[in-house]
Amino acid sequence: QGGLRKELISFFAFALMLFAASQHTPNKLLIYFSAVVFGFATISHEGNLFFAPFFAFCFWLARSKLVISRLDFVALLGIIGSACLIAVLIAFAFGELTDYMAVCQPILNAGVSAEMCEGAIKALEIPLSEYMTATFWVLFSSNVFSFALLYALTAVSILVTGSYLIGGRIFVRAYIASAFLFLPLYVVALDWGRWVSWHTTAVVFTLLIAISFGVPKRANPQEMPIRMFSVLLVFNLVWGFSHFVDVIWGGIAWKTLKSTFILLGLDHIALPAT
Repeated sequence: QGGLRKELISFFAFALMLFAASQHTPNKLLIYFSAVVFGFATISHEGNLFFAPFFAFCFWLARSKLVISRLDFVALLGIIGSACLIAVLIAFAFGELTDYMAVCQPILNAGVSAEMCEGAIKALEIPLSEYMTATFWVLFSSNVFSFALLYALTAVSILVTGSYLIGGRIFVRAYIASAFLFLPLYVVALDWGRWVSWHTTAVVFTLLIAISFGVPKRANPQEMPIRMFSVLLVFNLVWGFSHFVDVIWGGIAWKTLKSTFILLGLDHIALPAT
């Protein structure tokens, strides 16, 4: 469900930053490149600006570890700040769309299937007020409990792993606080699972980048026991989440099993749906 989504560009920018930080001598040029890629992602989809605090924090870590100078730090903030400002201005300038074909027609002219115009592109005609009304009523439906379970399952592995790498209390506080950065998205769109994905991915990348820059680990570091690692591995294979609020039971393990049946020509066997 995350394929063809523009947040993948931001994830690529995070990956560049992580690669730069993980080098024996951190690569300043790659850090600048990650900022430019993130700026491109933000202008492509204004929602990506919610990743900006995480990038700013990573730049601050680079500055604190003397990987970049104060001037570099200001310049990097200027790059991502300018991109966020441009994205906001574009969003306000082109916030109303009465005919989605204005966006769709250039895609069709390029030879892309008309199916690409469904979903997000067609939904551009729907006023923001209708989305906000829909998200408001979700709060009074059973979907809230599905979403709470979805977020809780997602948090388990993140918090357990973070407690081993950084320290339980400080990491839990940072994880909870960072979740509120994405709160505005829950008000204007129903893709609540997608926002969980954004938060989770940003936290994981930032955690790895912080460690790569040499942020002190917990006071008494210890290896995660193999039993705990194995449990978390299996746990994450048997469930997944949608871009709405639903937990997808079976996860990638069940999806892989069904795909294997198809490859073996055994797809005629009735398998229970998930």
